[in-house]
Amino acid sequence: MTMSDKNSGSQKSGSMTHVDGIVRDIRRRWRRRTILRGSMLSLMVFLLMSLVLVAVVSLVFVDRNYLILAGVSIIVVSAGFVFRFVVHPLRRQPDDAQIALFVEEKIPEYEDAFNSAVEVGDRLPDVGSRGVMVQRMIDDVVRKSRLMNPATVLDQRREQALIYVAGALFVGFLVFGYSVRDRIDLTGGGIELTSLVAQEEISILPGNAEVEKGTSQEIIVRSRDEISEGVTIAYREGESEWVMEDMIPGTMDDRIFLFELFNIQNPVDYFVEYGDERTDVFHLSLYEFPAVTGISITLDYPSYTGRPDAMDDGSGDISALEGTRAKISITTSGELTSAEMVFDDGRVMPLEQRSTGVFDTDLTVSEDGWYHFRLLDTAGKENRFPEEFRVRVEDDLPPTVVFADPGRDVRANSIQEILASVNVTDDIGIRDAQLRFSVNAGDEQSEWLIRDLGRTTTEASGEYLFFLEDYTLVPGDVISYYAEVRDHLDRDGTVATDMYFIEVVPFDKEYSQAQNAGGMPGRQGGIVFSQQEIIAATWKLHREWPELTSSEAETSRRGLIQAQANLKAEIEERLSNTAFSLELRADEDQQKIVEHLRASVSHMEEALEVLEESELQEAITPERAALNELLKADALNKEEQIALNRGGQGGQGGGVQDRISELMDLELDISRDKYETRQESNPQAGGGEEGVDDALNKVRELARKQEELQERSRENATEGEDKKRFVDQLKRDQDELQEQTEQLTQSLQQMSGESGQSERAQQQAQRISENMDRAERALREGNVEDAMNFQQRALSELEELQRMLENTAAQSARGQVDQLAKEFDAFRDQEKRLAEDIETVAERARTGQLSDISETLDDLQTKRQRMVENLDRLVENAEQVVESVREEEPELSAELQNILRQIERDGLEQNMLDSREALRQGWLEYAERKEEMIMRTVDDIETRRRALDFSLAPSEEERLSQSIEDTRDLRQQLQEIERLARERDENQNSSAAQGQAEGQGQGSQGDRQQRATEARLQQEIDRARQALDRLQQGAGGDAQAQRQIDQLQSFLRRADGTGVRLEGEAAEAYFNDRAYDPLSQLEELLERQLDVVILEKKLYGGRRSDVPGQYRDLVDKYYESLSKENN
Repeated sequence: MTMSDKNSGSQKSGSMTHVDGIVRDIRRRWRRRTILRGSMLSLMVFLLMSLVLVAVVSLVFVDRNYLILAGVSIIVVSAGFVFRFVVHPLRRQPDDAQIALFVEEKIPEYEDAFNSAVEVGDRLPDVGSRGVMVQRMIDDVVRKSRLMNPATVLDQRREQALIYVAGALFVGFLVFGYSVRDRIDLTGGGIELTSLVAQEEISILPGNAEVEKGTSQEIIVRSRDEISEGVTIAYREGESEWVMEDMIPGTMDDRIFLFELFNIQNPVDYFVEYGDERTDVFHLSLYEFPAVTGISITLDYPSYTGRPDAMDDGSGDISALEGTRAKISITTSGELTSAEMVFDDGRVMPLEQRSTGVFDTDLTVSEDGWYHFRLLDTAGKENRFPEEFRVRVEDDLPPTVVFADPGRDVRANSIQEILASVNVTDDIGIRDAQLRFSVNAGDEQSEWLIRDLGRTTTEASGEYLFFLEDYTLVPGDVISYYAEVRDHLDRDGTVATDMYFIEVVPFDKEYSQAQNAGGMPGRQGGIVFSQQEIIAATWKLHREWPELTSSEAETSRRGLIQAQANLKAEIEERLSNTAFSLELRADEDQQKIVEHLRASVSHMEEALEVLEESELQEAITPERAALNELLKADALNKEEQIALNRGGQGGQGGGVQDRISELMDLELDISRDKYETRQESNPQAGGGEEGVDDALNKVRELARKQEELQERSRENATEGEDKKRFVDQLKRDQDELQEQTEQLTQSLQQMSGESGQSERAQQQAQRISENMDRAERALREGNVEDAMNFQQRALSELEELQRMLENTAAQSARGQVDQLAKEFDAFRDQEKRLAEDIETVAERARTGQLSDISETLDDLQTKRQRMVENLDRLVENAEQVVESVREEEPELSAELQNILRQIERDGLEQNMLDSREALRQGWLEYAERKEEMIMRTVDDIETRRRALDFSLAPSEEERLSQSIEDTRDLRQQLQEIERLARERDENQNSSAAQGQAEGQGQGSQGDRQQRATEARLQQEIDRARQALDRLQQGAGGDAQAQRQIDQLQSFLRRADGTGVRLEGEAAEAYFNDRAYDPLSQLEELLERQLDVVILEKKLYGGRRSDVPGQYRDLVDKYYESLSKENN
């Protein structure tokens, strides 16, 4: 080989070396870019995942095992990215040809020369084997390559961007991690700081639990060994910050610690630390019972009333006419799956959901009852202790109609004009009214009194004029009439008045002449009057028949039959009397009287037959016919009396006729009383108090009749046979009254056995029975005067018994509720004293003034346990009262039931048990807070309980007595307000001084005491407002009392807000002038009013209209003096 050839080969070999260097440089740069890109991507993934983990750990607690698992996962994922984007690409690095093609793509100017040069160099590594053209091509590539920068071939801008992003993520990770390092440590992120405490060393209650939203929850830690450095709890509610607090150690046992979470509204995580020990994290999840938050009821009245729809007051009670459609809409809390109305008879009515939390239904009012809402949420929970609401059917009362003129039986001649006018009222609307009448025993006729009225007309009047001459009447004829009225309700039958009579009398009847002859002026004979009363009673019983029970209806019908039979027997007895018959045969007119009387007896017999068949309305026709005959006989009798007197023959004959009329009148009056009082004395119709009133009325009536008999015997020298008849009748009535008295005695004995009634009432009834028995024996012996004396004694004893029973209400709803109220008042007073004791002991413990705390806490525990037992007894007694008065006072029973449910709803017993445990452990601050919750419930119950007093419609004496008690309670509350206001100002001054002298820690303790005093002050102000509200209700609209109440309300308004600022004597004067003086004046006014009521009661039994004459001047003067004092 020549020298030139060697030089040429070296040059060519160098050119190829340059090309290979370019390929190697590009390959090196590619590998570096691959490593950088893959590393940055892996780092970004690692940082992002780590950042997410840090955020999660800072927000919620993550168990360490899960934390390790998450860290391993991050590492594995990051390693996966390294393998995918670093290792794997490096293992598949490109060869020279691929790099040459990549260069050609990036630098088109090579025109495929670079790729060709690399291929030739690979195939012809020996320079000598290459041709000249090939070598020139390689040289050209080398020349161009010298002008190329290999860095431009590979674009590294993406890698630079990745570097920037990764750097930013790294900086963000450091900054965020530093900012949440404390929270990470609380949630367990700082694993190296603490070690998990062994679970067997301590117990934590409640641990993981589910609690009701809005309630408080106690966290109690019990340690096996003594903990000297204290215990700390870390907790967070919902998404809030973690908080660390020291737990309260037990005074009696330093191994027990307490912390209370108040009014929990979100889920809670918590754990406990002491020393280097830490528990697991526990979770309190929340549940919320569904509840009714609002009730709206629209009443759609029946169309016949003409009333527009009406909205209720939102109370939930429904009171409406039968047939009214009540559109009920409720709003609820929680997510519900169903809502139902549950009635006391077991019926269930579903409600339809109209929108979220809104349910509707329609109820047609048809019967009285009670209901509550039953709600079911998506978690399967029902609303707790639902309140009971009342459904009350308002009766569409029948219209009332009364005769304004004449309103009584009248006597007129045959050509007079008699005006019959009526006044009609109805609660909804009057439809029409008619006058129905019958001449003698003829068919009924009718005339319109009222018609063509609007649907809502509630008052109307109408009249009809009887032209008697149009009916061709003669003396002895009679027109019986009554009015009937209808309202718009489609009820069975109509409402009618009693039946009245227009009796036709002769033109020349002179009542003064009859009066001079010893008769009774201005009235018809006794048998006529009695028959009219029988017809009226038959008509009345016919109208009231549907409203009576079968027993009452049958008893009344038998009494009516007895009355008609008695009158018939009296007439028959007189007609069969020999002396009487001889007198009646004296002339033709007397014989006509006998004929009319016998005809009346025949009609009475017919009436009795119809009455026996219970055909009351059909019986009126023969009864009217009998009355017509009696009136004709009575008219002839009166004309005979006038004739006798005009002829100067008004001697014994007229006297016999008068005596007959009086005797028959008295006999039938007694029979009528039997009919009228038989329903009232029905033992099924009423209780013991009604029986006493009934017996009292009977004794008074019997005494009146005896006095009347004695007067007539003295003045008229009644024959022995007639007197004997009277005495026999009185004796029969006395026997009946004696039986009723014995029944009354048995009832009192039963009352005593059931309710502890005093034996004094039984002794009183026994004395009444003895006097009745003596009166009956006196009548049997014919001694009317002695009988009247014994009856008067019985009357006095009955009046005393009535007063005794009125003052003894142990078995009445009022008495039972009053007794329960007394028990609750005693319970409230005891609880209030216990609250004061706990507050005093806690204050002494805070100030270090309590030496023997163990004995003091034992005493408080004993009192608390006694109060728990008292509450159990009170609830048991209240449940018994609820059942006892359910039938008699259903509304009262439901209100008491709602009070019991409030006790359960507020957890009163559980709060008392928690208070007992707090006292046992010495957690006095916790016991104070529990006591505040207990007293809040007790005060709420007291307000509802006081409302019951007014719902029972107390007497004037009871109302005033209660108002006086309220003023005394209010005085105590005002004194407490004054004391707390002073304490607040003293605490405020003391806290300011301590804050300056001892630093922020003591100032914080003083602030807590100040807030506690402020809270108690506001609570007392609220209680005083409630007491004033009760006083305002009890004032009964009295203007002077209202002025004093207004002053007190003004004082309480100023006491609220900024409060009462006390400054020594000026503060005392302020309280005296604005609070105590008006309250004293109010109490004095109420006491004076009570004195008047008591005086009236002593004088005349509480009825001013019945004041005895000898006391009227005294009472009037008393009122006059009272009025002057008030003015």
